[in-house]
Amino acid sequence: MTRKTRQESPEDVQARVWHRLTTEGVETAYEALVGACRDPKGTAQSKATAGRTLFEAAGFLGKAHERRQPEIFEMAGEQLAAAIADLGALKGHRAARAAGDGDEGIFE
Repeated sequence: MTRKTRQESPEDVQARVWHRLTTEGVETAYEALVGACRDPKGTAQSKATAGRTLFEAAGFLGKAHERRQPEIFEMAGEQLAAAIADLGALKGHRAARAAGDGDEGIFE
């Protein structure tokens, strides 16, 4: 007697795999990179590559570091004023959407 098993939808599979990737996968990749950096038999090139990858992932190198928004306590007066204005505009947009008279974008 064969038992029918529920066929997983593509969305179910993607959600399950995404969860594993962002938990187990990230930890495994991190451990592998740190292991490569600490390997006494590792080549200088493998250690440098692993170290650079760790620094990039942490946001210390590359475009991610350049785009990083300063924390509030790091902002100058004009940056704070701009951030407050952005928050005010966002609040107004959300209030308009909630009231039903907002400009609907293509993804909303």
